[in-house]
Amino acid sequence: MTLAPQQSVTASVNFAPTASGSATGTLSVVSNASDSPLPIALSGNGTSPQAAAYSVLLNWSAGTSQVVGYNVYRSSVSGGPYTKLNATVDPYASYTDSGLTTGTDYYVVTSVEVNGIESAYSNQTDAVIP
Repeated sequence: MTLAPQQSVTASVNFAPTASGSATGTLSVVSNASDSPLPIALSGNGTSPQAAAYSVLLNWSAGTSQVVGYNVYRSSVSGGPYTKLNATVDPYASYTDSGLTTGTDYYVVTSVEVNGIESAYSNQTDAVIP
């Protein structure tokens, strides 16, 4: 990715452990700066996966005729950052998020128009699984 001066980008790093224990890694940011590459240390502690037995059904009002579909995003933190759940634009005004465990998840939706332009996030909603 190439950025012009004063531009920024947000990068998400997902940690999806499959076993208990700690893990480390490094994210390198490469630029034409004198201190490039800039290493960013990453670490996380995994727990054994739990059986996922819950799902959430999300519904919303369909967009205008210019809307070809929707993207659904989830976060475990209110206000994000959010992770996109669907790999391709979904044409339906509903989405089932499966494989959830106990806790609170926060959701937002965007619409995508015929020309590929994605809207801003919708209002956030949450799902609490006891």
